[in-house]
Amino acid sequence: MDGTFTAAIASRHKIYNLKQINCRLNKIKRTIRFVDDPSQIASAKPLSNVPKWMAETASGRARQLASFREAKRELLRQIRDNRNAHSRYRRDEAKLVVSPADPEAVIGRDKHHVLRPLYNTQYVTDCQSGIVLGFEVFRQNNDNATLAPVLKRCQQIVRGELARLHADTGYCSVLDLKDCDRLGIELLAPVQNNMMQQRKLANGHLQIPSGEFDFDSSSSDLRCPGGHLMKLVRSAEVPRSCGRTVTELRFEQSVDRCSACPLSERCLGNGSKRRTVSRQKDQGLLDAQAAKMSGDLGRESQRRRGSTVERSFGDGKLHRNQNRQHGRGLSRVRAEVGLLVIAQNTLTLYNLEKRGKKALP
Repeated sequence: MDGTFTAAIASRHKIYNLKQINCRLNKIKRTIRFVDDPSQIASAKPLSNVPKWMAETASGRARQLASFREAKRELLRQIRDNRNAHSRYRRDEAKLVVSPADPEAVIGRDKHHVLRPLYNTQYVTDCQSGIVLGFEVFRQNNDNATLAPVLKRCQQIVRGELARLHADTGYCSVLDLKDCDRLGIELLAPVQNNMMQQRKLANGHLQIPSGEFDFDSSSSDLRCPGGHLMKLVRSAEVPRSCGRTVTELRFEQSVDRCSACPLSERCLGNGSKRRTVSRQKDQGLLDAQAAKMSGDLGRESQRRRGSTVERSFGDGKLHRNQNRQHGRGLSRVRAEVGLLVIAQNTLTLYNLEKRGKKALP
Protein backbone atom coordinates (compact mmCIF):
# COMPACT_ATOMS: atom_id res chain seq x y z
CA MET A 1 0.00 0.00 0.00
CA ASP A 2 1.13 3.49 -0.78
CA GLY A 3 -0.27 6.87 -1.73
CA THR A 4 0.46 9.71 -4.10
CA PHE A 5 -0.66 13.30 -4.56
CA THR A 6 -2.34 14.37 -7.79
CA ALA A 7 -3.05 17.97 -8.71
CA ALA A 8 -6.67 19.10 -8.81
CA ILE A 9 -8.02 20.88 -11.86
CA ALA A 10 -7.56 24.27 -10.23
CA SER A 11 -4.87 26.93 -10.42
CA ARG A 12 -2.22 26.95 -7.72
CA HIS A 13 -2.03 30.75 -8.08
CA LYS A 14 -5.66 31.37 -7.10
CA ILE A 15 -6.13 30.20 -3.52
CA TYR A 16 -7.66 32.55 -0.96
CA ASN A 17 -8.22 32.92 2.78
CA LEU A 18 -11.52 34.08 4.30
CA LYS A 19 -10.72 37.78 4.07
CA GLN A 20 -9.85 37.51 0.39
CA ILE A 21 -12.93 35.39 -0.34
CA ASN A 22 -15.21 37.99 1.31
CA CYS A 23 -13.54 40.81 -0.64
CA ARG A 24 -14.08 39.09 -3.98
CA LEU A 25 -17.63 38.12 -3.09
CA ASN A 26 -18.46 41.76 -2.38
CA LYS A 27 -17.02 42.86 -5.72
CA ILE A 28 -18.91 40.18 -7.65
CA LYS A 29 -22.22 41.06 -5.98
CA ARG A 30 -21.72 44.78 -6.59
CA THR A 31 -20.96 44.13 -10.26
CA ILE A 32 -24.05 41.94 -10.65
CA ARG A 33 -26.21 44.60 -8.97
CA PHE A 34 -25.08 47.48 -11.17
CA VAL A 35 -24.62 45.56 -14.45
CA ASP A 36 -26.90 42.51 -14.46
CA ASP A 37 -29.52 42.37 -11.70
CA PRO A 38 -30.52 45.42 -9.58
CA SER A 39 -32.25 43.10 -7.09
CA GLN A 40 -28.92 41.59 -6.03
CA ILE A 41 -28.18 42.47 -2.39
CA ALA A 42 -24.86 44.31 -2.35
CA SER A 43 -23.17 47.51 -1.29
CA ALA A 44 -24.69 50.70 -2.76
CA LYS A 45 -21.23 52.16 -3.32
CA PRO A 46 -20.94 53.18 -7.01
CA LEU A 47 -19.06 50.79 -9.27
CA SER A 48 -16.11 52.58 -10.89
CA ASN A 49 -14.83 49.71 -13.03
CA VAL A 50 -15.15 45.92 -13.44
CA PRO A 51 -12.02 44.03 -12.27
CA LYS A 52 -10.14 42.17 -15.00
CA TRP A 53 -10.40 38.86 -13.13
CA MET A 54 -14.20 38.95 -13.31
CA ALA A 55 -16.17 37.14 -16.02
CA GLU A 56 -17.30 39.23 -18.97
CA THR A 57 -20.83 37.79 -19.26
CA ALA A 58 -23.78 37.70 -16.87
CA SER A 59 -23.84 33.89 -16.82
CA GLY A 60 -20.11 33.81 -16.10
CA ARG A 61 -20.47 36.21 -13.19
CA ALA A 62 -23.33 34.10 -11.82
CA ARG A 63 -21.09 31.01 -11.91
CA GLN A 64 -18.31 32.95 -10.18
CA LEU A 65 -20.72 34.02 -7.46
CA ALA A 66 -21.81 30.42 -6.90
CA SER A 67 -18.24 29.08 -6.81
CA PHE A 68 -17.03 31.72 -4.35
CA ARG A 69 -20.06 31.09 -2.11
CA GLU A 70 -19.26 27.37 -2.11
CA ALA A 71 -15.61 28.17 -1.35
CA LYS A 72 -16.68 30.33 1.59
CA ARG A 73 -18.88 27.54 3.00
CA GLU A 74 -15.96 25.12 2.76
CA LEU A 75 -13.58 27.58 4.40
CA LEU A 76 -16.02 28.26 7.25
CA ARG A 77 -16.24 24.50 7.80
CA GLN A 78 -12.44 24.29 7.97
CA ILE A 79 -12.35 27.17 10.46
CA ARG A 80 -14.98 25.49 12.63
CA ASP A 81 -13.10 22.18 12.62
CA ASN A 82 -9.84 24.01 13.34
CA ARG A 83 -11.33 25.72 16.39
CA ASN A 84 -12.69 22.40 17.69
CA ALA A 85 -9.37 20.61 17.17
CA HIS A 86 -6.83 20.01 19.93
CA SER A 87 -4.43 22.89 20.47
CA ARG A 88 -1.45 20.90 19.11
CA TYR A 89 -3.22 20.52 15.74
CA ARG A 90 -4.74 24.00 15.57
CA ARG A 91 -3.53 26.29 12.77
CA ASP A 92 -3.53 30.02 12.18
CA GLU A 93 -6.93 30.85 10.66
CA ALA A 94 -5.36 33.40 8.30
CA LYS A 95 -3.38 30.54 6.72
CA LEU A 96 -6.46 28.40 6.03
CA VAL A 97 -7.05 28.76 2.29
CA VAL A 98 -9.29 27.27 -0.38
CA SER A 99 -9.52 27.18 -4.16
CA PRO A 100 -12.84 28.51 -5.58
CA ALA A 101 -12.26 26.44 -8.72
CA ASP A 102 -12.40 23.21 -6.62
CA PRO A 103 -13.30 23.88 -2.97
CA GLU A 104 -13.18 20.16 -2.08
CA ALA A 105 -9.48 19.89 -2.98
CA VAL A 106 -7.07 20.21 -0.07
CA ILE A 107 -4.28 22.77 -0.23
CA GLY A 108 -0.89 21.13 0.31
CA ARG A 109 2.53 20.46 -1.15
CA ASP A 110 2.90 17.85 -3.86
CA LYS A 111 5.89 15.60 -4.58
CA HIS A 112 7.73 18.59 -6.07
CA HIS A 113 7.08 20.71 -2.92
CA VAL A 114 4.69 22.99 -4.83
CA LEU A 115 1.78 24.41 -2.83
CA ARG A 116 -1.39 23.70 -4.79
CA PRO A 117 -4.90 22.15 -4.63
CA LEU A 118 -4.54 18.36 -4.67
CA TYR A 119 -6.06 15.00 -3.80
CA ASN A 120 -4.52 12.01 -2.03
CA THR A 121 -4.84 8.70 -3.91
CA GLN A 122 -4.16 5.40 -2.13
CA TYR A 123 -3.55 2.02 -3.83
CA VAL A 124 -3.31 -1.55 -2.55
CA THR A 125 -1.42 -3.54 -5.21
CA ASP A 126 -0.78 -7.27 -5.40
CA CYS A 127 2.97 -7.99 -5.20
CA GLN A 128 2.97 -10.88 -7.67
CA SER A 129 0.61 -9.81 -10.46
CA GLY A 130 0.63 -6.00 -10.12
CA ILE A 131 -3.19 -5.90 -9.99
CA VAL A 132 -4.61 -2.97 -8.00
CA LEU A 133 -6.80 -4.71 -5.41
CA GLY A 134 -8.28 -1.58 -3.88
CA PHE A 135 -8.08 2.20 -3.98
CA GLU A 136 -9.47 5.30 -2.31
CA VAL A 137 -9.18 9.07 -2.71
CA PHE A 138 -8.90 11.38 0.33
CA ARG A 139 -9.09 15.11 0.91
CA GLN A 140 -5.93 15.39 3.00
CA ASN A 141 -2.27 16.15 2.49
CA ASN A 142 -0.90 13.24 4.55
CA ASP A 143 -1.43 9.49 5.02
CA ASN A 144 -2.83 9.65 8.56
CA ALA A 145 -5.84 7.38 9.17
CA THR A 146 -6.03 6.25 5.52
CA LEU A 147 -5.02 2.65 6.23
CA ALA A 148 -8.23 1.27 7.79
CA PRO A 149 -10.74 2.69 5.22
CA VAL A 150 -8.71 1.36 2.28
CA LEU A 151 -8.20 -2.07 3.83
CA LYS A 152 -11.89 -2.46 4.70
CA ARG A 153 -12.83 -1.72 1.11
CA CYS A 154 -10.10 -4.01 -0.19
CA GLN A 155 -11.24 -6.89 2.04
CA GLN A 156 -14.76 -6.55 0.62
CA ILE A 157 -13.37 -6.90 -2.91
CA VAL A 158 -11.10 -9.90 -2.18
CA ARG A 159 -13.61 -11.48 0.25
CA GLY A 160 -11.34 -11.17 3.28
CA GLU A 161 -8.41 -13.02 1.75
CA LEU A 162 -5.87 -10.22 2.25
CA ALA A 163 -3.49 -11.53 4.93
CA ARG A 164 -0.29 -9.44 4.67
CA LEU A 165 0.32 -5.81 3.80
CA HIS A 166 3.60 -4.08 2.95
CA ALA A 167 3.72 -0.33 3.68
CA ASP A 168 6.06 2.47 4.73
CA THR A 169 6.44 4.36 8.01
CA GLY A 170 3.44 6.61 7.32
CA TYR A 171 1.11 3.67 7.92
CA CYS A 172 2.69 2.29 11.10
CA SER A 173 1.24 3.83 14.25
CA VAL A 174 -0.34 2.19 17.29
CA LEU A 175 -3.78 2.85 15.85
CA ASP A 176 -2.81 1.36 12.47
CA LEU A 177 -1.42 -1.78 14.12
CA LYS A 178 -4.62 -2.22 16.09
CA ASP A 179 -6.75 -1.74 12.97
CA CYS A 180 -4.76 -4.38 11.08
CA ASP A 181 -5.07 -6.77 13.99
CA ARG A 182 -8.87 -6.36 14.02
CA LEU A 183 -8.99 -7.00 10.26
CA GLY A 184 -6.76 -10.07 10.56
CA ILE A 185 -3.96 -8.55 8.46
CA GLU A 186 -0.24 -8.71 9.23
CA LEU A 187 1.27 -5.25 8.72
CA LEU A 188 4.86 -5.14 7.51
CA ALA A 189 5.92 -1.50 7.86
CA PRO A 190 8.96 0.10 9.54
CA VAL A 191 8.46 2.13 12.70
CA GLN A 192 9.47 5.76 12.89
CA ASN A 193 11.16 5.64 16.29
CA ASN A 194 10.92 9.14 17.74
CA MET A 195 11.93 7.80 21.15
CA MET A 196 15.55 7.42 20.00
CA GLN A 197 15.88 10.98 18.72
CA GLN A 198 18.45 13.08 20.57
CA ARG A 199 18.49 16.84 21.02
CA LYS A 200 21.47 18.97 21.82
CA LEU A 201 21.58 20.56 25.26
CA ALA A 202 22.95 23.98 26.16
CA ASN A 203 26.05 22.38 27.71
CA GLY A 204 26.91 20.75 24.37
CA HIS A 205 25.91 17.20 25.31
CA LEU A 206 23.35 15.13 23.43
CA GLN A 207 20.42 14.32 25.71
CA ILE A 208 19.80 10.69 26.59
CA PRO A 209 16.73 9.71 24.52
CA SER A 210 13.60 8.34 26.14
CA GLY A 211 14.11 5.05 24.27
CA GLU A 212 17.03 4.20 26.60
CA PHE A 213 14.71 4.20 29.63
CA ASP A 214 13.81 0.63 30.66
CA PHE A 215 10.07 -0.09 30.71
CA ASP A 216 8.67 -3.19 32.44
CA SER A 217 5.39 -4.10 30.69
CA SER A 218 4.34 -6.52 33.46
CA SER A 219 4.42 -3.89 36.22
CA SER A 220 4.22 -0.71 34.06
CA ASP A 221 7.35 0.59 35.80
CA LEU A 222 9.96 2.77 34.13
CA ARG A 223 13.60 2.96 35.18
CA CYS A 224 16.00 5.69 34.13
CA PRO A 225 19.50 4.93 32.78
CA GLY A 226 20.81 5.50 36.33
CA GLY A 227 18.79 2.50 37.52
CA HIS A 228 16.22 4.47 39.55
CA LEU A 229 12.48 3.89 39.41
CA MET A 230 10.42 6.74 37.96
CA LYS A 231 6.99 7.73 39.23
CA LEU A 232 3.90 7.49 37.04
CA VAL A 233 2.23 10.89 37.48
CA ARG A 234 -0.40 10.92 34.75
CA SER A 235 -2.29 8.79 32.28
CA ALA A 236 -4.11 10.80 29.64
CA GLU A 237 -5.95 10.31 26.35
CA VAL A 238 -3.97 12.24 23.76
CA PRO A 239 -5.89 13.18 20.59
CA ARG A 240 -4.56 12.43 17.13
CA SER A 241 -5.27 14.41 13.99
CA CYS A 242 -7.66 11.69 12.75
CA GLY A 243 -10.02 12.37 15.66
CA ARG A 244 -9.05 9.26 17.68
CA THR A 245 -6.97 9.13 20.85
CA VAL A 246 -4.07 7.12 22.28
CA THR A 247 -3.30 6.58 25.94
CA GLU A 248 -0.08 8.28 27.03
CA LEU A 249 1.76 7.61 30.29
CA ARG A 250 3.88 10.37 31.85
CA PHE A 251 6.70 9.48 34.24
CA GLU A 252 8.77 11.80 36.44
CA GLN A 253 11.95 11.36 38.45
CA SER A 254 12.44 13.05 41.81
CA VAL A 255 14.50 16.25 41.98
CA ASP A 256 16.79 14.80 44.65
CA ARG A 257 17.80 11.79 42.56
CA CYS A 258 18.30 13.83 39.40
CA SER A 259 20.50 16.38 41.14
CA ALA A 260 22.75 13.65 42.61
CA CYS A 261 22.88 11.51 39.46
CA PRO A 262 26.21 11.49 37.54
CA LEU A 263 24.23 11.33 34.27
CA SER A 264 22.35 14.59 34.96
CA GLU A 265 24.51 16.61 32.54
CA ARG A 266 23.37 14.39 29.65
CA CYS A 267 19.85 13.72 30.92
CA LEU A 268 18.23 16.91 32.20
CA GLY A 269 16.81 19.40 29.75
CA ASN A 270 17.83 23.04 29.63
CA GLY A 271 16.85 24.66 32.93
CA SER A 272 15.07 21.52 34.17
CA LYS A 273 15.55 20.03 37.65
CA ARG A 274 13.99 16.64 36.93
CA ARG A 275 13.60 14.32 33.95
CA THR A 276 10.14 13.58 32.59
CA VAL A 277 9.38 10.90 29.99
CA SER A 278 6.17 10.27 28.06
CA ARG A 279 5.38 6.85 26.67
CA GLN A 280 2.35 5.44 24.88
CA LYS A 281 0.52 2.76 26.82
CA ASP A 282 0.68 0.47 23.78
CA GLN A 283 4.28 1.31 22.93
CA GLY A 284 5.01 -2.41 23.17
CA LEU A 285 3.20 -2.89 19.84
CA LEU A 286 5.63 -0.50 18.17
CA ASP A 287 8.62 -2.11 19.90
CA ALA A 288 7.57 -5.56 18.66
CA GLN A 289 6.99 -4.17 15.17
CA ALA A 290 10.44 -2.56 15.13
CA ALA A 291 12.05 -5.83 16.17
CA LYS A 292 10.17 -7.72 13.44
CA MET A 293 11.17 -5.23 10.73
CA SER A 294 14.85 -5.08 11.72
CA GLY A 295 15.72 -8.38 10.08
CA ASP A 296 15.63 -9.88 6.61
CA LEU A 297 11.81 -9.89 6.60
CA GLY A 298 11.70 -6.10 6.93
CA ARG A 299 14.27 -5.51 4.19
CA GLU A 300 12.50 -7.88 1.81
CA SER A 301 9.18 -6.20 2.58
CA GLN A 302 10.45 -2.74 1.69
CA ARG A 303 12.03 -4.03 -1.51
CA ARG A 304 8.78 -5.62 -2.65
CA ARG A 305 6.68 -2.59 -1.74
CA GLY A 306 8.91 -0.16 -3.63
CA SER A 307 9.00 -2.32 -6.75
CA THR A 308 5.24 -2.97 -6.85
CA VAL A 309 2.96 -0.11 -5.91
CA GLU A 310 5.31 2.60 -7.19
CA ARG A 311 5.05 1.03 -10.65
CA SER A 312 1.28 1.50 -10.61
CA PHE A 313 1.62 5.20 -9.83
CA GLY A 314 4.43 5.61 -12.35
CA ASP A 315 2.39 3.97 -15.10
CA GLY A 316 -0.60 6.19 -14.31
CA LYS A 317 1.39 9.41 -14.30
CA LEU A 318 3.64 8.66 -17.26
CA HIS A 319 1.20 6.89 -19.61
CA ARG A 320 -2.35 7.66 -18.33
CA ASN A 321 -2.10 11.41 -17.60
CA GLN A 322 -2.67 10.95 -13.85
CA ASN A 323 -0.47 13.91 -12.89
CA ARG A 324 -3.59 16.08 -12.91
CA GLN A 325 -7.24 15.26 -12.31
CA HIS A 326 -9.83 16.20 -14.94
CA GLY A 327 -12.97 16.59 -12.83
CA ARG A 328 -13.86 18.93 -9.99
CA GLY A 329 -15.00 17.57 -6.67
CA LEU A 330 -14.21 14.41 -4.72
CA SER A 331 -16.91 12.27 -6.35
CA ARG A 332 -15.66 13.00 -9.88
CA VAL A 333 -12.03 12.48 -8.89
CA ARG A 334 -12.89 9.16 -7.23
CA ALA A 335 -14.75 8.05 -10.37
CA GLU A 336 -11.81 9.05 -12.58
CA VAL A 337 -9.33 7.12 -10.44
CA GLY A 338 -11.67 4.11 -10.50
CA LEU A 339 -11.79 4.15 -14.30
CA LEU A 340 -8.01 4.44 -14.41
CA VAL A 341 -7.65 1.43 -12.09
CA ILE A 342 -9.98 -0.59 -14.35
CA ALA A 343 -7.88 0.33 -17.40
CA GLN A 344 -4.61 -0.55 -15.66
CA ASN A 345 -5.94 -3.85 -14.33
CA THR A 346 -7.37 -4.82 -17.73
CA LEU A 347 -4.05 -4.16 -19.44
CA THR A 348 -2.18 -6.03 -16.69
CA LEU A 349 -4.45 -9.07 -17.03
CA TYR A 350 -4.05 -8.99 -20.81
CA ASN A 351 -0.25 -8.96 -20.52
CA LEU A 352 -0.30 -11.74 -17.92
CA GLU A 353 -2.45 -13.91 -20.17
CA LYS A 354 -0.24 -13.19 -23.19
CA ARG A 355 2.92 -14.10 -21.27
CA GLY A 356 1.20 -17.24 -19.98
CA LYS A 357 0.37 -18.43 -23.49
CA LYS A 358 3.95 -17.88 -24.64
CA ALA A 359 5.22 -19.98 -21.74
CA LEU A 360 3.11 -22.96 -22.81
CA PRO A 361 4.90 -25.77 -24.76
